[in-house]
Amino acid sequence: MVRPGKMAVSPARRAGGFALAAVMACSLSFPQLAFATVRVDETELAQGVNAVGGGTATLADSTLDMADVTAYALYTDEDLSVNFNGGNDIEVVDIEGSAEVDLNFSGENEVEDIFAIGESDVTINANGHNEFEEIMAGEQANVTINVTGENDIEEIEAHDDANVTVRGTDCQKKDVVNLGEDELDTAIEAERGSVTIDHLTVNVEGEEARIGSEKGDVRIDTSKIAKGDDSGYVKIDAGGTMEVRESVVDIAGTVHSKGKMTIEHSDVKVEEPNAKYEDESPYRVYSETGIELIDEENGEVEEGELDGTAVFYVDTEDNDGKDVDLEADGDPAYYACNGDESEQLTAVPRTGDRTNPLVPMAAAVASAATAAFAAKRREEC
Repeated sequence: MVRPGKMAVSPARRAGGFALAAVMACSLSFPQLAFATVRVDETELAQGVNAVGGGTATLADSTLDMADVTAYALYTDEDLSVNFNGGNDIEVVDIEGSAEVDLNFSGENEVEDIFAIGESDVTINANGHNEFEEIMAGEQANVTINVTGENDIEEIEAHDDANVTVRGTDCQKKDVVNLGEDELDTAIEAERGSVTIDHLTVNVEGEEARIGSEKGDVRIDTSKIAKGDDSGYVKIDAGGTMEVRESVVDIAGTVHSKGKMTIEHSDVKVEEPNAKYEDESPYRVYSETGIELIDEENGEVEEGELDGTAVFYVDTEDNDGKDVDLEADGDPAYYACNGDESEQLTAVPRTGDRTNPLVPMAAAVASAATAAFAAKRREEC
């Protein structure tokens, strides 16, 4: 077997993103500003109607209604339900501490980056009328993205022990994430935490993609992960266990778990990527611990060797596990709903750049920052 390559997914961009969040949280670039529990740029929000960014931010107890606000950052470290009621244009949403925060979207809004840090628990209800660039979690945060309709997301990253769940809310065939469109690399990825993809369609549009967890568990349930027109190489990877059930996987690349892999009543097709990636991927379905096939029509688990260590892989055509085409015994549950009869929501085109004076300074700090700076952010606050 060929050694699988490990693809690097924009480490500089990820470090810069967390450094930018650190700037907003610690006020390192703006020492005259002490960030309050709920703030839009430099404005601390009071209970009632706040006029900010050309619109209104109405705070009533722990509910914030925002309409027509153009701002660089929304920051909170308290429990909050934020309703983006249309016309909002926000660069960064930064959530810290142990806050439990719901971000609810209706109408057309533009929120580029969402950062969840500390022990925060963040739920993002994406309704198909909004685009997101980066959704990031760090430390012990949990992020759940509830997807309705068709949504464009550039990248989803969970660092440290943070976990991420991306879940459809209606029919898994019409609740869609278009991942990394027009990007060279993209990811739905965790470091030590878990990744769950549940009742969802993921169209991989980025040229290179990594879906999974470096050291944690991965679960794909009643979902589809499929290569898009621009997809060159997809790696679905788990440093812990991997479970694929009632799902469809159709990629050029590889599926790998360090821990036990379970494939239950699922169609899994893994093809050889183009020649550009021939040294990066064995285009196999394999595990270093063991593989269990449940309710499958075809496929055998065989044992091979990688660098002197025994590995297990799925073979479907007596070809040493390459070009795997594993078929469920009957249709996986992914096909149970008829997405073609449901109205598909389309994402709204992005608008022009902002002119907020905070942007150039924070962007410069982010571009110069390192991952170590972001990791030590709390000690510096």
